[in-house]
Amino acid sequence: MRQILRIFFFAIILLHSSICQALDVIAHIPETPKKALIMLHGWHHDGAGVQWLTNVLKNDFPDMAFYYPTAPDNAPSGGYQWFEIPTLGSSMSQEKMYDIMMHSALGNLEHLYNLIDNIHETQQIEYENIYIAGFSQGGFMAILTGLTNNKPIGKVISFSGVPILLTKDFKKTDVVSSPEIIIIQGDSDYVIPNDSYNLTRNTLNSLNIKSSLKVIKNMPHTINDEALNYAIEFMKN
Repeated sequence: MRQILRIFFFAIILLHSSICQALDVIAHIPETPKKALIMLHGWHHDGAGVQWLTNVLKNDFPDMAFYYPTAPDNAPSGGYQWFEIPTLGSSMSQEKMYDIMMHSALGNLEHLYNLIDNIHETQQIEYENIYIAGFSQGGFMAILTGLTNNKPIGKVISFSGVPILLTKDFKKTDVVSSPEIIIIQGDSDYVIPNDSYNLTRNTLNSLNIKSSLKVIKNMPHTINDEALNYAIEFMKN
């Protein structure tokens, strides 16, 4: 019998004192999970908005637990965000804009590290069997988490992800893990830079980290059936 739980994970952030912050997570957990998938939502959305993935994926992965965290920061005009986005489209990849986004994103990584640890400890799932995926800015966070978590996870999926670039706050020395990575994006996506996948792959290549790329013809800023099929194939192999 499948459990559907709404749970709260607490991240301890050490500044000058300990501050306890709650990360709201929706979890769909089978009786004996052997794998886990964390799915990160996009800008202005929340975890509830992507939990439809459970129904899409559960038949292919009956022993997989699914986790849908909501980003801790309020987004402008409603919803939530993993990091600040000062602009959309091609100007997003300007260095000054990217410095702002990366600085903001790095501040929320600890929440995701703690979620991964909690899954490992409470469900006895090995780190290599924990996967993380994300859409748009969630795709950015998925890759960033996979690269910087010192407890290496297995696989990372970026759907229509905001591009990853090295910045003054995110350097080669911050990369401590090399998970398997797939980048999935449409060639008609103009919400993010239309060469986002190349920007991200160039960064990964500079870090000597291999990645797979699937560019989907006529797909805008979304996750369609073809994108899901690529993700399923990637997780099965």
